[in-house]
Amino acid sequence: MKAFTPNPKFRALPFWIPMSGGIAWAAMVFLIIRRWSSASGWGDAHRYALIFGAMMVPIVGGFAGSGSWPRTDLMGKTVFDVIAIFLLIALGRVFQNRSSTDSLQKPLN
Repeated sequence: MKAFTPNPKFRALPFWIPMSGGIAWAAMVFLIIRRWSSASGWGDAHRYALIFGAMMVPIVGGFAGSGSWPRTDLMGKTVFDVIAIFLLIALGRVFQNRSSTDSLQKPLN
């Protein structure tokens, strides 16, 4: 089995090479995020940034092969992506309001 390569002039890679790379990448990201999230200062803002960044990858990267898509598919993806961005912004405001009200309720030392 061969893996896809974007340039047909290049010979296809054996399947295990990109799969091993993907598994190594996922393991590395898991370990880094586990370490960051166990830190004492990790909070809602960090979780939100992680979610927002992870969601932006398919939103932006999804247009990479869109040159051959039917116009209706492209319009549908654009509409759903804009809705997703607005919902992510709304979620960020919820986190921001929640953290500001929490800080008001904490006693000052």
